[in-house]
Amino acid sequence: MSFDIKDALKTEIVNIGEILCDENKNELVIPNFQRDYSWKEEQVEQLLNDIIESYENSKTNGNEFYFLSTIQFANLDSNENELSIIDGQQRLITLILIIKVLNEKIHDNSNQKQFVNIKINNNETNQHYYSEVIKNNDLNNSNDSNLYLKNYIYIKNYLEKQDDNKNNDKFEIELLNYIIKNVIVMKIVSNNKDVPLSKVLKIFDSLNTKGMDLNAGDIFKIQFAEYLYKENRNKNIEDILHDINSCYEEIAKLNDEIENGKYKYENKWSMDDVLLIYQHIIIASDEKLELEWIKKGREKFFEDIFKKDRLDILSFDNLIILKEL
Repeated sequence: MSFDIKDALKTEIVNIGEILCDENKNELVIPNFQRDYSWKEEQVEQLLNDIIESYENSKTNGNEFYFLSTIQFANLDSNENELSIIDGQQRLITLILIIKVLNEKIHDNSNQKQFVNIKINNNETNQHYYSEVIKNNDLNNSNDSNLYLKNYIYIKNYLEKQDDNKNNDKFEIELLNYIIKNVIVMKIVSNNKDVPLSKVLKIFDSLNTKGMDLNAGDIFKIQFAEYLYKENRNKNIEDILHDINSCYEEIAKLNDEIENGKYKYENKWSMDDVLLIYQHIIIASDEKLELEWIKKGREKFFEDIFKKDRLDILSFDNLIILKEL
């Protein structure tokens, strides 16, 4: 299908308040093909350092802005007020945690900011962990695996060190207003439902922006789900994505075990590594594919395989072999 990129994407420069503190109360969704929230203290500290440095410079040099690159959304649902976050989950959730901490430190309710609701579809446990922090539900007894809580506590401790006078709201109010008004992004929204999501993701991926959450493995996941759905309309695409995610989760589990020292690998595995192996398995097991296919790059290889309409090659049962690698 041919399409005009201008029709597929709407772009605008906005401040972060228009996304996170939207008066229209749009709901932001982490779709089920996204990876989990994963920022650690190092990334959180870097973002805080950058924002506060820009805030301090603005006090000297006037109205200075901090550009946070692009945030990318797609309208995947019939609900026009629901936007799925394609790229920017890590930054947006971390900013919400920062806003939450600043709100709690400001005693004057009129200076506090409301933020949009985020629905996490890719991980039920993460939805619980995130809600636990946002709603202040017994944080002292929270699970140690709650990364949202760990980053919330880190941000709280970080900002306490920044504030010389904890009885004075001035620093928190100024910083909060700076974040809402002066942290800006290029907001890109795909709202053309006639364009396949995999094609939209490839466009986003080609932008190669700072903080990009996508990689070829993510794009493969969507292409594969769309392909299986086309071949079997009896199954909901959400269920198909859930099945594919189970394979990806095995890789995440293996990497956790590598990090904890269970296996003596030098490097963690990525889905790109696994798909390269999968490419070789497909070529070796199918006599109709010439050896020349091995020279194709992984992305081009799977793109051409999808065009062949070979469900015997690209069935979900065939993909399960990834779990055994």
